[in-house]
Amino acid sequence: MDSARSPADHALALAIEDTGLSPTPKEEPRLLKLIARNLVPGAERILPSEYERLLCDVRRKDWAAQLMNATRRAGELWISKADILDAVGRVHDPRAGLDLLRNTLNDTLAGRLREMGHTPRDVLEAVQADLSDAGTFLSGGQIDRLAQIVASAFGVEDTGFEAELIASEKARREEEERIEARAEARRKRENERLKAWEESLVGFDQVPAILHCTPREALRWIAENRLPVTRRTPQPDGTEKFEFDPEILKRLRAQLAEWRGGARGTPASRAARSVMPSLHAWQLLIVMWRIFARRAHSSDASRW
Repeated sequence: MDSARSPADHALALAIEDTGLSPTPKEEPRLLKLIARNLVPGAERILPSEYERLLCDVRRKDWAAQLMNATRRAGELWISKADILDAVGRVHDPRAGLDLLRNTLNDTLAGRLREMGHTPRDVLEAVQADLSDAGTFLSGGQIDRLAQIVASAFGVEDTGFEAELIASEKARREEEERIEARAEARRKRENERLKAWEESLVGFDQVPAILHCTPREALRWIAENRLPVTRRTPQPDGTEKFEFDPEILKRLRAQLAEWRGGARGTPASRAARSVMPSLHAWQLLIVMWRIFARRAHSSDASRW
């Protein structure tokens, strides 16, 4: 034995000579680890059968990937990852190609299908239900293919009800499309309603005209939280643009007399004094008044 090589390297070389099976460069590192773990201390080689078993262990991940790609390309959505892993676990020939892998998978799937029900129809409906619960729906061609597989699993030529199931699936899909179309129409109407409402909002400059009050009164009522601000939009200068719902403002007109108050000591004046604005509200009032004053100075007073 070459002293520069490890016992696992030497055992691998001998196993390749005995079996004619060489690992790929990608497989070799993992295979060497498995050989080192299973090599009897002091032994130079492992049995050919043991070598083939270890090589199968290394190749199962690649076999599973091959089967996964093949089944997905074929549209066989009823074959699960568990089916594939179960199938490759049953393969004990490291020379296995895709045909052998596929045959083993078919046998594994047939066994699972037979355990799902007493009749082909029960099984076919159960598989469809499982797929539907996972959000996966089969086309007519896929249902026909699945029916053939189920029939084969039960040793019969034909389940005899593929056309009925295909028609049922078509009706279900059409109903789902109608439901989705109605939902989309509702979403569109709601978006249009929201857009129209947002476009109806007015700025502070229109509030006095809608409320029939002075700008100073409007600012004070905002600071006192009497006038609800529907939307606040930050501006580049650090201020906020206030927008109001005109319909809400119109409904508040009936309260203006109470807000303005009557003679000192009346219930109206006491109610007005009970709503004391916070410090932040007064600061906001001052800022808005300055903005309003600048705009009033640069535009026609009749705007207000």
